[in-house]
Amino acid sequence: MKLLSPPLLLALTLVSAMVQCTAPDAHDGSEPEIVDPPAQRGDRMVVPLEVEFYGCLEVQKGPLCILDAEAEFRLWVPTAPDREIDLRLDGKPIEAAREAREDGVLLRVNLAPPAQRLEVAVDRVTGERAEFSLTLQTSPKTPRPEFIAAWEFVHTQSHDSERAFHHRGILEDLLSQLNAGDRVECLRLLARLATRLEEPQVAVREYRQAVDLALKFGMIGKASQDALAASFLLSNRLDDLVEAERWLDRQSQISRGDPYTHALAPYFQGLLAYNQGDLERALQEFSLAGYRARRLDLQSELRQALQMHGLVLSRLGRDDEARALFEQAVALTSETTTPCARAELMTNIAASHMRTLQEGRTGEDPTPFLKQALALNLDPKGCNNPPMADRARLELAWVALLHGDLQMAQNRIEQVPAARLRDPSDRAMRLRLLTWLALARGEAKQALSYLEARRPLEPATPHARWQLDFDSGRAYELAGEFEAALDAYAKAELVVDDLILKVGFGDGRDLFATGHHESARHYIDLLVRERRYDEAFCAARIARARIVYPIDRAGRLAALAPEARAQWDALIGDYRTIRDRLDQERAEDWKLPAKQLKRIQTQRAHREERASDLLRRALALLSRASLPRVSCDDLRPPASDEAIVLYHPVRDGAWVGFAATAGDLQVHRFESLPETSELSQTDSLALGSTLLAPFQTAIGRAKHLRMLPMRALLDIPFHAASDPARPSQQVLERVDVAYAIDRPAKRTATDGELTQALVVADPRSNLAHANAEVRMVEQALGGRGVAVQTLRGAGASGARLRSALAKTDLLHYAGHGLSDGTTGVGSVLLLAGGTLSVGDILMLPRVPKSVVLSGCETGLTDNRTLSGGMSVAWAFVAAGSQSVIAASTEIDDDLGAAISSQLYSGDGAAFEGPVALQRAQLAIRNQSPEAPWYVFRAWVP
Repeated sequence: MKLLSPPLLLALTLVSAMVQCTAPDAHDGSEPEIVDPPAQRGDRMVVPLEVEFYGCLEVQKGPLCILDAEAEFRLWVPTAPDREIDLRLDGKPIEAAREAREDGVLLRVNLAPPAQRLEVAVDRVTGERAEFSLTLQTSPKTPRPEFIAAWEFVHTQSHDSERAFHHRGILEDLLSQLNAGDRVECLRLLARLATRLEEPQVAVREYRQAVDLALKFGMIGKASQDALAASFLLSNRLDDLVEAERWLDRQSQISRGDPYTHALAPYFQGLLAYNQGDLERALQEFSLAGYRARRLDLQSELRQALQMHGLVLSRLGRDDEARALFEQAVALTSETTTPCARAELMTNIAASHMRTLQEGRTGEDPTPFLKQALALNLDPKGCNNPPMADRARLELAWVALLHGDLQMAQNRIEQVPAARLRDPSDRAMRLRLLTWLALARGEAKQALSYLEARRPLEPATPHARWQLDFDSGRAYELAGEFEAALDAYAKAELVVDDLILKVGFGDGRDLFATGHHESARHYIDLLVRERRYDEAFCAARIARARIVYPIDRAGRLAALAPEARAQWDALIGDYRTIRDRLDQERAEDWKLPAKQLKRIQTQRAHREERASDLLRRALALLSRASLPRVSCDDLRPPASDEAIVLYHPVRDGAWVGFAATAGDLQVHRFESLPETSELSQTDSLALGSTLLAPFQTAIGRAKHLRMLPMRALLDIPFHAASDPARPSQQVLERVDVAYAIDRPAKRTATDGELTQALVVADPRSNLAHANAEVRMVEQALGGRGVAVQTLRGAGASGARLRSALAKTDLLHYAGHGLSDGTTGVGSVLLLAGGTLSVGDILMLPRVPKSVVLSGCETGLTDNRTLSGGMSVAWAFVAAGSQSVIAASTEIDDDLGAAISSQLYSGDGAAFEGPVALQRAQLAIRNQSPEAPWYVFRAWVP
């Protein structure tokens, strides 16, 4: 869906300004930059104080604030809420209302002209005195009446073309007669009027003239605002992302003197990143835009940031989070909110719900929101924006298509004649809807005709490219041109591979991939229909496993260029330092009084955020390492005594199953399968047996079975299902079973010999059977000649564990695991005073070859995702472990102890995780047939 124009920010009609020293925000993870060297005043060291403020008519070089007599003056000071702030106006102390706000204090100050200088000072706990001062000036003259009238029209955000032409004619007649300052203002207004008249190229040309002239006369605030407006038009109206980025680069240089636009810039950077398909960066920028807006209580700007943040989250499948942000945005509307701003909010909420419905998730009906937007855009006394009204009509047609009402969709499309659409992306949207309508009606020739007309109009965004390729594949297939269809589907799949790399770790890669899974479904379905089974099997494996490729550390570290590798080493070094210090501090928390502990925990949160930022940046380096695209040859083939079984959903509720052995590939189509979340355990096991039945020959010849289930089938414990060849027995009685993430690096199936083992015992000291479990593990491993190091209770800290993991072949953890319940990236193992997180594991310099996690939910899968989502178990495999034994649900510690007591009962130093788990589960089943032994699984690369 096309991004909507943010009327408030695009017009940039706010005549207030905000100023901050040039140091970056603490929020963005950067260290403060001291611009001026510290000074000495008596026995006190004086350092700069980074301050932001709002309430200037204009900011000029200096910086100099031209006061706006009608605006409330707000001041944000980075200090603790209980610290004293020395605030002076023209040398005299003044009072200000204050409130804690975003890592500082917000002050509301009365600055009536003719004030000349504002000074702020704070005594820091370290002994320095931090100071800030700003020169103030009263506006020297009253604006021309023609400007006042034009600004009033622009402020309404109305798209009344007659009034816009009227004001433009007056200003064009004036332009040649004006002095420099008025000429800048006239050009700025002409650019905004051109935008109202849907003439973006004219607007960009006039913005360029306005910016050049404003900079010549030191008007940095106006120049910076107009640079942002030009970047928006280039990115969202003219589809020129390269030129938009140039304008943003220029604006970043200008805004060093005007921090109001320094606060606005992340919003526009986020829009560009969104259009480039870089959802990781878009999330960061929109989050930062909201943070900066909250600091100064800029509610309109915050509402804009929340909407875009919500739209990105909905693209990532994070619907609940998106809904919460939209609710916050709605709460920020008031009587002063313009009709256009209300219409935009309603349309963005609808867009989020449409995305949810399109990708097959449960969501609200977008229709009421779109009808509100349509009414607001049609109201002559309201927004009066016919182009946006037509866009709302097209989106209502989209909703009708999603609901399968083809006649209603056609009627709504016909309400918007093509000749009335001036924006190329709106014309592309209309053709897109006509394409979908033709496909739904089986009209292949008509669909291909619409596709041909769409190609030059579609925006140059990765998502638009994927949609175009996918639609082309559907149209060619409908026309019986199967080679062309396969080629189009393959292109769409390559786009998904690229898109995945631009979704940040922890941002929802799994859910995003699920939302773009339709091209894989159609591609694999057609390959199977054409009996191209090897290609179908390969495509299914790549589609399932692509989520782990960006964090396949071993392969990607090797591919990093020397400079990037140095960055990686520095980032993980800093990350480990912060994590170790935090764990050391937490170990002493019990000694502190409650009030002091609360303050320390608040301060600690900022360092935890800093650590998270370091993790994100390090993993982004891996994701973007220059590697050849993963191919079938990169995927580990079945060993001579192994069978690989994969199930992949295709079209119309059907699934295709594949069973690959060293010399054969069997394929079977399942026309419909029930959702396993609705099945009892007995029915789930029966379904598992049904799914394995077509492949009983391949399984019967194998000693090892590697399972690659997807989506709903992730819930099935195939190892506990009845053996289809011997219904009285279970699968694991014949073969050991491993569940693979299908990491592309070629690895052996076995874990190898053990010489060193690390045992972590009950770090929180609250598991009744943990000590007994650990004693059994120590004895069993010692009996096999393995050297064992044990971390017990309070000794099992994060710092000690992270250090010890680099020196061991096997980790056995007996404690508590927690899943974050969403995409799994927040899953942790609980330690003494801290945790071992998924991020910690991915940043370890080395991981054990074998891992046993005797804790709840350590291998929990999420059936909303393609391949299970992230978990502690997955993190170890992604980081290089050869096998991980983990629990897929909550477990009792007595079950964990029972399984652990049997894992190491074999002879010799060799350890194979799937084989060891098979032996242990059979032993527990024979002793206690009713025990849920099957909740443990062995995960392998």
